[in-house]
Amino acid sequence: MIKIRLLAILGLVFAIAAIPAIADERLDTLKRISAAGAPNLTLRMLDQAQPSIDEALYDWILWEQERLAILAQWGLWDRLLVRIEGLPVDIPKQFAQQAATYEARAYLELGQNRTAREVLRRQLWQVGAVESAEYQTWRQQIIESYLSDRRFEDARIAMLRFEQDFDAGGLDWLLLRARVLIESGRPAEAVRVLEKEEGWRAGASRLYAR
Repeated sequence: MIKIRLLAILGLVFAIAAIPAIADERLDTLKRISAAGAPNLTLRMLDQAQPSIDEALYDWILWEQERLAILAQWGLWDRLLVRIEGLPVDIPKQFAQQAATYEARAYLELGQNRTAREVLRRQLWQVGAVESAEYQTWRQQIIESYLSDRRFEDARIAMLRFEQDFDAGGLDWLLLRARVLIESGRPAEAVRVLEKEEGWRAGASRLYAR
């Protein structure tokens, strides 16, 4: 099995070398290499293939987005933070906001919840923050940070404010909402929130609530 996987990775490496300089095609190949279980190789190849920010800003951002996604996917949080710290200060606002979301996620995963909230509040307090595609994610990450710090009442209040502002759906939000309800002493409500949801994550949360 290991030999087959190695051969598959090598095949993708040769493939990317043969592909003309089309960013989307090369990125797709790098994604497959990462998915095959070779994140470090992927990152080294990304270093070699990523265009200069001065020569092709749009293409550079595409490659940098993939770099951050790979680092996050494989839980390389310290390396992710170092990379974000080194980003130019004048990058486009939309990408800077995406990077802030990754930065907050890294601090949450590392248990540095206060620092995560500092990152998030800097974004939330900016003029026009509510218009950002990342805005709801930032608000949810604030809730996560309170839960991790066992500030369950703060998490519940932040959840209620979120629900007042947004008609949120999706399993990830429902799971977060159920977690808040469980930790704030409302397990029956958590079960009701997830009663129509299928899959092992919803099932595990319902079981925990009971």
